[in-house]
Amino acid sequence: MLSFTKVSVPFTAFRCLSLIRNSFVGTMAASVVKKFLGTIFLLFACVLVILSLLVIKTLLSSPHKQEFAKCDPSDKDFIKLDEKRIQTLSQAISIKTVSYQQGILSFGALKEIHQLIFKAYPILHTSPLVHLETVNNYSLLYYVKGSDEALKPYMLAAHLDVVPAENLEDWDVPPFAGVIDDKYIWGRGAIDDKHSVFGILEALEFLLKRGEHPVRSFYVALGHDEEVMGTQGAREIGKLLISRGVKLQYILDEGMTIFDHCIPGVDEAFAVVGTSEKGFVSLNLTVRLPPGHSSLPPKETAVGILATAVAAIEHTPHINMFGRGPEVEMFSSLSPLVNFPVRVVLSNLWIFSPIVSRLLSHDRATNALIRTTTAVTMFQGGVKSNVVPSSAWAVVNHRIHPAQSIQEVKLSFVINLFREIIAASLAFF
Repeated sequence: MLSFTKVSVPFTAFRCLSLIRNSFVGTMAASVVKKFLGTIFLLFACVLVILSLLVIKTLLSSPHKQEFAKCDPSDKDFIKLDEKRIQTLSQAISIKTVSYQQGILSFGALKEIHQLIFKAYPILHTSPLVHLETVNNYSLLYYVKGSDEALKPYMLAAHLDVVPAENLEDWDVPPFAGVIDDKYIWGRGAIDDKHSVFGILEALEFLLKRGEHPVRSFYVALGHDEEVMGTQGAREIGKLLISRGVKLQYILDEGMTIFDHCIPGVDEAFAVVGTSEKGFVSLNLTVRLPPGHSSLPPKETAVGILATAVAAIEHTPHINMFGRGPEVEMFSSLSPLVNFPVRVVLSNLWIFSPIVSRLLSHDRATNALIRTTTAVTMFQGGVKSNVVPSSAWAVVNHRIHPAQSIQEVKLSFVINLFREIIAASLAFF
């Protein structure tokens, strides 16, 4: 009995400990399983809520009301595109009003296009409602008097000058011939910006001929050097109006175009109204080193150093600014017009913005919407094939996103440039 008791006690204790351990492990396992299931349920609930929001926002997106009347040739205010109007624009395109750089303009051609305008629109230039003055010799400023002068006037703006036509062999038609085919009028300035100039003037001539009298007064400003900063045209017009205390309701200038099948999922054409405009800043890069002869070249030349910097600039874009400018509103407005699944994405940019911005950055046209762009536009170094140049320089043009400032762009540019130069130097050594 004694021996039995001695053996029984530890066996019973061991058994109790085993039961306690198993119970504890079972409790722990049950707790872990319970927490795991709770986490899964919570994740499922979150996913369900997000999916519900995606569906609701997608279904609630509806096209904006299109409160406008379609043009009909039978309308009294419909301007027919007759031969005279076509020839006027064609003739305007053939006048080489080229702006080469500030102060170097085609002054004779500007006077020639003035004469074309005066001749083509006689009613406009004899109407008692219209006052015309020439600003700084070559820009034209029209004032059309409205019946209610208490209303703030607005302004329609366009420009007479064009950029030079280079690489003529690449043109399908001569750039200044004003070629007319069965669909288009071809040439430099056809869409930048003589179509605006003569579209405005045609409408004015047409309305004045019908005896129309606008309620609100307005200005028509036709600058002559827009392509080279407008310092002699638009700026002088602005100074003139400011000196007279004129305050405008709004300015309608040249803007965007009609997009057709440019965005995946959008099957119909749509017009884009530009609500903001990029500014720009051009930065000069210069490298200076002692000159030498090509027979005894240095380890690095000014051209080589500058080329390294330029390559670094082109491979280091400015930050993605999607969501900080007007582009988000544009895509949100397009969401009711697109097909699934693109509609789901554009209707829910609150969650899909990172994906959309990444996709937009892959195309140069859409990439320009979401960031400050950088373009190396000029590069020069060396004067002779056997001389190591003492200097080389380049110009880098930045088109600034509306949410950034010139100071921010300069700082970002300098930081990125130094980072890339340091990295290149370390790799070189």
